[in-house]
Formats: sequence, structure tokens, C-alpha cells
Amino acid sequence: MTKIFESPDGGHTIYVREPGSSEKTLYSIDEVAIDRINYREWNKIWLEKNKNPSLKKAVDTVIMIYRMSKENEQT
Repeated sequence: MTKIFESPDGGHTIYVREPGSSEKTLYSIDEVAIDRINYREWNKIWLEKNKNPSLKKAVDTVIMIYRMSKENEQT
């Protein structure tokens, strides 16, 4: 049977559906789309961190590790 392939973002994510149906299934996703999803999720985490002590501690730890890794790159 014929399938319809659609991409709302120029080919980074591709959905497939049956003709006449509006129900879509994810067919493929590339690194650009995954990076966009992760970026949006990190923004949400950043905004929520001050409301959740465990999340704030985890974010602070990630920031510390990131800064330490940058210092090590410079030496």
C-alpha cells in the first residue's frame, strides 16, 4: 500500500502515514533534529532547576564538570 512521507523541518525528521489518515508515525530523525530537541529540553531544565533542589544540584554538577573540562583543554 502507498504511504505518505512528510517532514515539517526540511528532512530532519520524517513521518509516515497512510493516505487519508492524520495519524503519523516517526520514520526517521537525524542529529540536527535530535540536537534541537535536546536544546529545548536543556532550556526547560534550566528554567525548572530553581524549583527542584535535586535538579539544581545536578545542573550545578554538570556546569562544574563542563568548566573543569574547558580548563583542562586550555592547559
